[in-house]
Amino acid sequence: MVPGADGAELAVADWPGSRGALVCVHGLTSHSRAFAGLATELREHRILAIDCRGRGQSSAKGPFGLTRHADDLAAAIDSRGVERATVVGHSMGSYIAGAFAARYPDRVERLVFVDGGYPQDVPAGVTPDQLLDASLALYLTKLRRSWTNLNEYVAFYEQTPVYSNGVDIYGRAHFGYDLIGKEPEMRARVSMEAVRDDWRELLDREAVGARLEAVTVPLLLIRAPGGLTGTGDEVVTDHVRDIITAKVPKTLVVDVPGTNHHTILLSVPGARAVARAIEEFTR
Repeated sequence: MVPGADGAELAVADWPGSRGALVCVHGLTSHSRAFAGLATELREHRILAIDCRGRGQSSAKGPFGLTRHADDLAAAIDSRGVERATVVGHSMGSYIAGAFAARYPDRVERLVFVDGGYPQDVPAGVTPDQLLDASLALYLTKLRRSWTNLNEYVAFYEQTPVYSNGVDIYGRAHFGYDLIGKEPEMRARVSMEAVRDDWRELLDREAVGARLEAVTVPLLLIRAPGGLTGTGDEVVTDHVRDIITAKVPKTLVVDVPGTNHHTILLSVPGARAVARAIEEFTR
């Protein structure tokens, strides 16, 4: 555990390596082990991944929000002796990486956004909470019920289009860290308060856009064509891609065919493809 921006305890996964550090930030309902597969594929790099507050083993204490997570990230890497790094964000983590680059520009060598970084339009008449409940219903299920054991938890998601090919070793590393408690009463390590607070900030296009416009380092934007739920409902649409590339001119875009918003990191083929893209980008 390391101290966060206000002294709150934060959990950090630290995979050793002799090459420059990659500092990784996870998605809205995820945690540091989303990068376990990437760490395996990039063994030469040092990989640090934080459990954002409200997730994993970090403090569940607020306040939450993108700038608080960015400040937590700065405090966490300070404690691990990292002064400057390539910052990798997946989903919500891309927004936090952008906020970090805006607040701490001298500490960022490059940015990598994995299927995230700028929001789509919010439909007229729909509140952020309504959009969250509609868009992420599948993933909020893990917060709203208990699970008998890990096998039941994994089996639930294997029955969805997201994991239509099953959950492999990288996906299982993520799912295995997700749950806390003892059989037959296990629950996800995620605070609904944190999810809702952070989600509202993700939708603030003006603030998110201003942070992107402050980015001066090269950006690698990696997209998953399979979409959020594995049905082609893209997270980074062509329109969103064009907005990001307009705001960050030094952007390289790479698509990873055959992946969705989750399997792009939480599967062997996805993590391997992302690792190759990052390896080429960091050279």
